[in-house]
Amino acid sequence: MTGQDVQSVQTVRGVKRVGDLHPDMDADSLVPGTARGQRSPTVETVIVILGVFLIQIPLGLLGVMSLFVVADPTFFAKPWTLLTATYAHAGPGHLVGNLVALFLFGFVVERATSRLRYHAFFILTGAIAAVAEITLGGLVALEVRGVLGASGAIFGLMGYAIAGNELADWLSNTLSAVTSA
Repeated sequence: MTGQDVQSVQTVRGVKRVGDLHPDMDADSLVPGTARGQRSPTVETVIVILGVFLIQIPLGLLGVMSLFVVADPTFFAKPWTLLTATYAHAGPGHLVGNLVALFLFGFVVERATSRLRYHAFFILTGAIAAVAEITLGGLVALEVRGVLGASGAIFGLMGYAIAGNELADWLSNTLSAVTSA
């Protein structure tokens, strides 16, 4: 990233210097995975998701995929599925779709938070989405058999990216000014 690119980011976000975005940020931290000298939590999450998917293949052949799926009425009998379901996927298409969305929104969120908070937020929003799907899904569908995948956690990242950063505030203020004029 050149100095001119950094200046553009500063102008768009209305800050005087890159460090105003986050106290620990410098120009290099605008590049995914370099903030605060740490590994990218998005890349770490992708590695975990791919690892779980590789483990799922033989377990699926053995017929024990229920270890990964949040399902009713086994929801309370297998509480670990709140975690495993977020990282497991139904097939290659499901996996690729979620990974694309994770790359798009994960890098945005990781620039605005710590590595620990990123992972905690991902796990928590994935679990909340699974519980919501199981408990509320029956109200709109005939039957919810199970919940699997990172979509709920990724929607949480999308919400954070849209509502939880200075660029979103700037866009909101700009749109409000344009529509009220």
